[in-house]
Amino acid sequence: MTKIFGSSKNVKRLYARYNGVNNCDFDWERFKAAEKEGELSVGELYVVEEVAMGQSSTDITLQGVDKKYACLNSVHFDFAVMKKGQLKAHDIYEDKEFNPYL
Repeated sequence: MTKIFGSSKNVKRLYARYNGVNNCDFDWERFKAAEKEGELSVGELYVVEEVAMGQSSTDITLQGVDKKYACLNSVHFDFAVMKKGQLKAHDIYEDKEFNPYL
């Protein structure tokens, strides 16, 4: 299932902070290529355009990142939403807006 975020005032704006490749084999070479090309930077905060949560994996697409790097595995990111002007950590896997299996 795919949802688009940030396109309406009624929808949460989701942010993702890139943590780098963290001892995980999920798309390691693709992430390193995106870093080398300057599309991803460790510690950088990105607006999430799309979340595709499946039963075994979750992919995200980030605003401002080349579309050849769409569908990035979420395991390399921490998520946050804006609450009262401050970013707050957010568990997309426990949120019905993002997780269609709840």
